[in-house]
Amino acid sequence: MINMWETWCGPCVNEMPDLQRLYTNYKSRGFLILGATASEKSEIRSTVRSLGVTYPIIMRNYQFNKFDTGYVPTTVFIDGDGYVLSSEPYVGGRSYAEWERILLSYLK
Repeated sequence: MINMWETWCGPCVNEMPDLQRLYTNYKSRGFLILGATASEKSEIRSTVRSLGVTYPIIMRNYQFNKFDTGYVPTTVFIDGDGYVLSSEPYVGGRSYAEWERILLSYLK
């Protein structure tokens, strides 16, 4: 799961605790979240630390442009071989229950 977010985005930051819980609950099944952002490093560190996020955070670059919707958060699911699983990116924040339902449809 690649979740593109920014520190100034309320819906992005609000869903991060649920994403952390999802990561914690499913990482033993090979699930990984990458949080991708172009925010300032000091703001990233502060946000991640305050929310207790432990999944990897990476810096966005041009390689993410193919997923660009013009909105954040935007999320895509990619399998272990690098294939995009969703026909369209997921735009907008979601609750733990919503993300879990989506994730379980891909983990089958």
